[in-house]
Amino acid sequence: MIMPAWRHVGTFFNNLPTSPEVFALEEMSSIMQIGDRFYRMSKGTTAVGASQRNDTKPNEANDAPDPTSSKEFLLTLITPRIILVEDAATDECQCLTLSMSHLNFLRQTNAHEEVNTLFCDGLEVFTGMANNHSSPGSSLLYPFSMSGSLKKTLPSRDCSTQSLSGWVWTEELQASAAYTDLTHSISVFIGVEKQMAMLKDSTSQYNTIPTQPKKKEKNRM
Repeated sequence: MIMPAWRHVGTFFNNLPTSPEVFALEEMSSIMQIGDRFYRMSKGTTAVGASQRNDTKPNEANDAPDPTSSKEFLLTLITPRIILVEDAATDECQCLTLSMSHLNFLRQTNAHEEVNTLFCDGLEVFTGMANNHSSPGSSLLYPFSMSGSLKKTLPSRDCSTQSLSGWVWTEELQASAAYTDLTHSISVFIGVEKQMAMLKDSTSQYNTIPTQPKKKEKNRM
């Protein structure tokens, strides 16, 4: 798990538009497809669309919900593997492989709150080396399932503070690991923590770079 790469992917999906745009049949002659997306070539509207908007009463337009105020992001993975490495700069380091039979992540946001829900089924943990994790061996955990949800209330005009609430459900955890597996896991977790700290420091330094004030030009007499 290379933290800058994961953050880049997360930022990409957070910036994607989530409100669908529906095109009328009369508009299809001015629609262009690029990859898996469709774009309107001109900003002009059809006569049907214009008449419908002109007939709409102001009160009805104000009462209509804003589609951009509510968003949902769903990630579903079948038999995924997440590899945590001790040092992202080299392949010759220790790693932990998190193997699951099913992973489901749902994020729901609106103007007032954000809810993150996670479901994981059949979680197993394997130790190994980053350059050779094809045959991980035996798992440190028996197949383990868990789920949880975290709700964050966002600041609003009525309330300037935010609150957190959530729940967690887990099966009975059963593990079987040797002493070397424990030290191996601790080393990987320390390495991932250092990577996160370095990423946080580099981001804060980038955001707090002081701007050089422009020198005032003297007027020549």
